[in-house]
Amino acid sequence: MKPAHVNIRGFTLVEVTVVTVLLAILAASVLPALEQMDKTRRAGALAEIGLTLRSARSHAMASGDPVGVRIDLDAGSMQPMRLPPGGSVLPMIDAMGSQEPVCVLSHLFPGVAIAQVVLPDGSTTSGTVWFASEGSLERRAANGSYLGPATFDLLIQIKDGGSIEVDRRTGLVQ
Repeated sequence: MKPAHVNIRGFTLVEVTVVTVLLAILAASVLPALEQMDKTRRAGALAEIGLTLRSARSHAMASGDPVGVRIDLDAGSMQPMRLPPGGSVLPMIDAMGSQEPVCVLSHLFPGVAIAQVVLPDGSTTSGTVWFASEGSLERRAANGSYLGPATFDLLIQIKDGGSIEVDRRTGLVQ
């Protein structure tokens, strides 16, 4: 008796090669788009940081009171703060009377994080950047008491490139 002929169909080398080439072409076209998306997120994060700092400076100059931005490196967040005359450090209040929200960069821009910060006192830890009523940077204790003018420009660098600098004398955000 003759064994039954079993017909097993497989992929030929040509078929496997064609599929591999097509996948390589697709991957090559997707990678630049993903890289562009990362660049756009980093640019958006830098714009958000700059906007937050410029807004704090403007509020300080308009109100005549010190206004700060608390930067938390562990949380990757920023929060506008105010120091009313004779009062203690409080979160900034918006035009509608609500507390300004904490801005968590990784929530707004996935994959983006603050890599390094150099505060106006030269420290590289979490802290608050304070703007004086004339717009310059100043050093203040955690309770808001005045310690003197800034001795360093503010520098905020984000992971994988890009930074924001604030001139200590003028408070201009670059």
